[in-house]
Amino acid sequence: MAGEEQVDVAEQIQYIKGLIDTTEAQIQVLSRALEDMIRARSILEDASLRSSKSLRVSIGAGIYVDAKLNLEEKVMVPIGSDTYIQESAEDAVKRLKSNEEEVKDSLGRLYAQRDELTIRYNNLLALVQASAQGR
Repeated sequence: MAGEEQVDVAEQIQYIKGLIDTTEAQIQVLSRALEDMIRARSILEDASLRSSKSLRVSIGAGIYVDAKLNLEEKVMVPIGSDTYIQESAEDAVKRLKSNEEEVKDSLGRLYAQRDELTIRYNNLLALVQASAQGR
C-alpha cells in the first residue's frame, strides 16, 4: 500500500510541475503581449510622431525601409483572427488601455495560480522527503 501512495504522490508532483510550467509559459506570452500594447500605445500618444517626415521601420531579418507615419489618419487595429478595423488613433489608444487592463487582470490571476501551485508542489516534495527520512 505504501508503494502505491508513493507512486500517486510522484504522479501528483509531476502533474503539478507540468501545470506550473504551463502557467509560466502563459505568463510569458501575456507579458510579451502587454509590452507590445504599451509600446504601441506610447507611439500613438507621442505627439512628435503625429506626422513624422520619415522614419526607419524594421521589416525583419535586420532589414529596414524608410516610411512615413501619419497618425492623423485612421489606423488599422486587429480585433481578431486576421480581422482589422480602421479607427482613429485616439480610439485605438482607448482600446489598447482597455486591453492592457484585461491582460494585467489575467496576469494577476496567473501569478496567483502559479504561486498556489508552487506551494502545493513544495508541500508534496516536503512530504516525500519527510517520508523518506522516516524510514
